[in-house]
Amino acid sequence: MESIRQIVREVLMENEGSSDKTKIYSNGGGSDNADNYNRTSELIPVKKTVGNEPFKDATHMDEKGAPYVDAINNKEEWITEPIKAIVHPYDSSTYVVVDGNHRRYAYLKTNTPEINAIIIPHSEVLLMKNKWGDKNEDFIPLLDVVNNKEIIDTYFVKPDGSHSFKKLK
Repeated sequence: MESIRQIVREVLMENEGSSDKTKIYSNGGGSDNADNYNRTSELIPVKKTVGNEPFKDATHMDEKGAPYVDAINNKEEWITEPIKAIVHPYDSSTYVVVDGNHRRYAYLKTNTPEINAIIIPHSEVLLMKNKWGDKNEDFIPLLDVVNNKEIIDTYFVKPDGSHSFKKLK
């Protein structure tokens, strides 16, 4: 049964390609293609989101996020562009932000209760075994390991915002 599942997965990946999937890199290495994902958005509670780039510390966010806070305070329309998130693989009440962490920061900073989000389904997410920018892409579909907490913890911040990532150089 497992070999049939593997064959079906490989055929689907060949037909669909990996280039349009959202790619998540390990150890807080960010994401790719999430910004291109376009579906219907919904409002989600900001406090139920976690950023997946923990090495962008408070100082970084205070500096880079300031224009986003100003945009909220000035009611600029562009700030309502949806973030991209996925439901945390082992906590369905938490959303992992894979694109839009500065907007998330601004919404938290201004105590705005909800944020516009496009939720990317697990079936559209690849966990990349290589580093961002490598030509030889190797990946694991999230659906294949969604119940493996050890693997999930190498790609996603935990629901409480903590992580066990190793900072890569």
